[in-house]
Amino acid sequence: MFGLFKKRKASPYNKGDVIYAQRAYYRHFGIYSGNDKVIHFADKKSGFGIKANVVETSLDAFSKGHEVHLCKFTSPELCFSPGKTLKRARSRLGEQGYNIFTNNCEHFALWCKTGDSISMQTQNAIERFFGVQCEWGELKRELELKLEEKVLDPIFEFFDKIGQRLEEFAMSLPT
Repeated sequence: MFGLFKKRKASPYNKGDVIYAQRAYYRHFGIYSGNDKVIHFADKKSGFGIKANVVETSLDAFSKGHEVHLCKFTSPELCFSPGKTLKRARSRLGEQGYNIFTNNCEHFALWCKTGDSISMQTQNAIERFFGVQCEWGELKRELELKLEEKVLDPIFEFFDKIGQRLEEFAMSLPT
């Protein structure tokens, strides 16, 4: 009778932790919600892209076989408690409106933990590809002043599609 039940291996993560899976070209962020589950942006078909919404999935579905890491914050006193972080994440379950520049998985996870909706990956990519060194919010406001939304939306969709294609390509590579 003692061998009938296997003891579950303890998770290295705690409820409310910000974790990320290191994918080929980017980090995919989420909030650990306990019992090997994660709240994050995902597309039900591809797991990535402009049709992504906030979902709760298994840790395995979140990581897709990639190594998962814990985010450590240099000023933990500025972070919400694990309970409040998880409450904030759960409040957005089902949310749509993924945008690689303004509302991606990193924006979501950091907002849940700190209240700041930022993505260093996005800021770094903009600096690298466009040579622009400013906060995304400032760049977006500048672009909106110069371009009408009819022009911006196709640009954002284009970059979302590039991101989706990069993810599909990365997933096709042998590990």
